[in-house]
Amino acid sequence: MTAAPVIETARLVLRPFRADDVDAQAAMLGDPVVTRHLGGQPFGREDAWRKLLCGAGCWPVFGFGYWAVERREDSRLIGQVGFADFRRVMTPCIEGLPEMG
Repeated sequence: MTAAPVIETARLVLRPFRADDVDAQAAMLGDPVVTRHLGGQPFGREDAWRKLLCGAGCWPVFGFGYWAVERREDSRLIGQVGFADFRRVMTPCIEGLPEMG
């Protein structure tokens, strides 16, 4: 699989990330209210871009990854959701098991 499949519900569209998502991604990840659950520090635009690329890049490597979450009524990017294998050094070891985020 080279890209996230599109999943549609009555209110949301889960779709592959696009390059033009970077502004919305940077705004979300630059918000302290959002990032308090992601390490506590807001992300700059460059790091937001890297996270977007990382989520999209998981699909061709693992066959799973992150989706961009778009609100159907106005096509606004409102989040991201998915699975990754970040090979975190932790106990217990979860390497090789997808983690959800």
